[in-house]
Amino acid sequence: MPQPEPGLRLSAVLALSLVGGLAAPASHYDVLVRGGTLYDGTGAPPRRADVGIRGDAIAAVGDLSSSAGRTVVEAEGLAVAPGFINMLSWSTESLIVDGR
Repeated sequence: MPQPEPGLRLSAVLALSLVGGLAAPASHYDVLVRGGTLYDGTGAPPRRADVGIRGDAIAAVGDLSSSAGRTVVEAEGLAVAPGFINMLSWSTESLIVDGR
């Protein structure tokens, strides 16, 4: 049986690798926030996106529709700002005592 040329074999391997890489495997997160309006803090326009959280860290942002989460928060119609730190402590007494 004739052997294919090396270039054809390499092309076939690359084609199969690319096809296999199109569908990312589903991931599992501790918390999955689905369908919120994402404000990423860069000044870019808001966009619809999902946020996957593992432990105390944001693990993924984007289309996570094929993913699962231990806890799922449906955020459609809500603003989502991953990594946002609220600087308001609502502790007015300590601000008055501190003076800064």
